[in-house]
Amino acid sequence: MDVHGSERCFTKFLNAGQIYEANCIILGGVLTFKAIVPIVKKSDGKSYAKFLGESFVLGTEAKVTVLEKKNSFNRFLSI
Repeated sequence: MDVHGSERCFTKFLNAGQIYEANCIILGGVLTFKAIVPIVKKSDGKSYAKFLGESFVLGTEAKVTVLEKKNSFNRFLSI
């Protein structure tokens, strides 16, 4: 699959392995996101992200949504 920077296509790609019961999935072609920013929800109920040396503590889902929208606007992918 070649996602060309489409967050929707990347999300479909991530789910395809389970749907098609694949042993592996391969992303080929151009991945034109500028960066992938993982957002990790921990047992304390807060979500955490780190990007370009800056750490983010996201105490609410609203703050996670704000960071996701900011990342999307800048063509960063939040996962």
